[in-house]
Formats: sequence, C-alpha cells, structure tokens
Amino acid sequence: MSQVTLYLPDALLRDVRRLAKAKRQSVSAYVTELVRREATVETWPQELLATFGSWEGDELQRLPAPPHERRPKLR
Repeated sequence: MSQVTLYLPDALLRDVRRLAKAKRQSVSAYVTELVRREATVETWPQELLATFGSWEGDELQRLPAPPHERRPKLR
C-alpha cells in the first residue's frame, strides 16, 4: 500500500480526527473511505444495461387504481 502526505488546516484535521474516532477508525482508514467513495466510478450493472431497448410487445397497460381507503372523519 502506498503512503500519501496530506496537509490539512488545523481545524479540518480536528474534525477529521473527531469523525474518525466516532466511527472507531484510524484517521488513515477514515480518509481512505472518503476517497474511495468519491473516486470509485459507479456504473450500472451490465445485466441491467443489456435490457435497454429489449421491450417487445404493445404499450404497457395501466393497472387499475387500488380501492379508496376508508378512514374515520376527523373532528
């Protein structure tokens, strides 16, 4: 694993330490989680992408509306 040196303002470092402690993580693990979340490219699953344009048949039919719910009147 590689090492990176970060320079953070003192107030920001205090916040990072506090947040890491609240999650019971080291500062390194906490910052890694943040970077991973931001740097990871999320894509749609290939199985889902393969379904686009695959609909065959007539237009979709609307389902009938559900029955109205009866509730007591409010005073």
